Amino acid sequence: MLDKNLTKLSLVLAVLGLVMLTIFAYFVAPRDVKINEIGENMLGQTVKITGVVESLGTGSTIFVTVTDETGKIKVVVFERNNINGNVKETGDVSVIGKVSLYKGEIEITASLVKAI
Repeated sequence: MLDKNLTKLSLVLAVLGLVMLTIFAYFVAPRDVKINEIGENMLGQTVKITGVVESLGTGSTIFVTVTDETGKIKVVVFERNNINGNVKETGDVSVIGKVSLYKGEIEITASLVKAI
């Protein structure tokens, strides 16, 4: 009898945990920021920026310079499949990624670059 109750309790708690994780993941989104707001105090944080592609590199690692009305920042894309849509120079993009510091320069390591 005790084993059946423990099994039921375990299943209920497991399902409840999965539901809570799903709800949490749905409501947690990267913070929308302007480029001039990004600084060393945000290192390691995931952010979302929207802007225009000023320059777009090619190769296995892709470097994208994105500008908005407040400034510009280098975006590093290590995996080509992190680019969605027809991203091109002078095109509008949305970038989600982690703020990082490389050789003294603030940049975003992108998990998603999407044409908008």
